Amino acid sequence: AGGAYVPLDAAYPVERLTFMLEDVKCPILLTQTHLSNQLPVDDIKQVINIESEWENISQYSSDNLLTQVTPDNLAYIIYTSGSTGTPKGTEIPHRSLIGLMFGVDYIKLDADNIWLQHSSVSWDMLTWELWPSLVCGGRCVLFPDNIPTPENLSRVIKEQGVNILFLTTALFNLIIDTMPEGLSGIKQLLFGGESVSVPHVHRALKLLPETQILHGYGPSECTAITSCYRLPKQLDENIASIPIGKPIGDRKIYLLDRNLRRVPVGVPGEVYIGGKSVARGYLNQSMLTHEKFIDNPFVDGDTLYKTGDLVRRLSDENLEFLGRIDNQVKIRG
Repeated sequence: AGGAYVPLDAAYPVERLTFMLEDVKCPILLTQTHLSNQLPVDDIKQVINIESEWENISQYSSDNLLTQVTPDNLAYIIYTSGSTGTPKGTEIPHRSLIGLMFGVDYIKLDADNIWLQHSSVSWDMLTWELWPSLVCGGRCVLFPDNIPTPENLSRVIKEQGVNILFLTTALFNLIIDTMPEGLSGIKQLLFGGESVSVPHVHRALKLLPETQILHGYGPSECTAITSCYRLPKQLDENIASIPIGKPIGDRKIYLLDRNLRRVPVGVPGEVYIGGKSVARGYLNQSMLTHEKFIDNPFVDGDTLYKTGDLVRRLSDENLEFLGRIDNQVKIRG
């Protein structure tokens, strides 16, 4: 239809949800009966309960709408954790979303994929779990419980035949420690978002020989996944860290010094991300947008996102994450 969506996780504190609604000035809210009283809706022009209104909704044509949407039109707004104190609404256009699904070279996308959507709907990995499965003809299983645990994840994976999955690093470690057999049906397993435990990766490779394990990296401002490392079946026993791999698809990664000059191989530099995956900026925060989204000095007409992440390029062109320039710690991605 050409509109943009803002996913709201009902498990979030009311204060945070209220801020998000006020920030986006949302004209339409889609909700369900059991959630309809949890949000302040006084300033929303139209509240649609998809359960009580489903009979009316079903009368509309199921044909695709004619739309004038362009690649630069807004697709969705996702709110970051707000490490600066206030959640930031990141504006993602259609071109960024398309780049996540088409021309990818790190996973196999096809109609045989059965995905599990278990991340918070207000987290950017929802984008990775939901849209590729639907656009590529696969199936997306919606996780029935609020909080994923090794036990309930294993049950759903087995019952639904899930074969492609994302896990935060912490959840990946927990499952490998407690119920690794629950992942035996997974063909492609992506994990990331936090510092990696090399011993857990070694153990996972031994316990899941039929699974392609991938380590991903990417900020919300660049549409979920920016780089990915396909773990080999035989990993060097003396490896000190797991790389974050190479840029996927149309993503571009630059490692620069404080003067925006490229650093040599092996020298730490700040990650700047370019290409079509980069967001338009932050909603209602022009000064911060100007600070974090800059003109690409290497490509005319392109924008770079300044991540604040410190990375070095290895001799094989893979990237190694070293930490944050500002010493931030990421919790659950």
